[in-house]
Amino acid sequence: MSNAVISVELEEPVMHDAAEIAAKNGMSVAGWIASTIEDRLRNERLTAEFYRRRASGGDGKVLLEVLAKGPNLDPEPGDVF
Repeated sequence: MSNAVISVELEEPVMHDAAEIAAKNGMSVAGWIASTIEDRLRNERLTAEFYRRRASGGDGKVLLEVLAKGPNLDPEPGDVF
């Protein structure tokens, strides 16, 4: 696997905090940022897999039965779909 190089602009307080945490972990800032991105990508994949598995075991008929038990009301302002 080859490495890609990108340039990222960070606000000074963010860069300061990243440098502080990297130093506490004995890492370079670039190494810490790369590690943090890798962790986030792994978590995103695991979360997507978790929900994919949960959805695959679902039963649409059961969902409709549950929804039918609720009140038949129009959405209120601020409700999000």
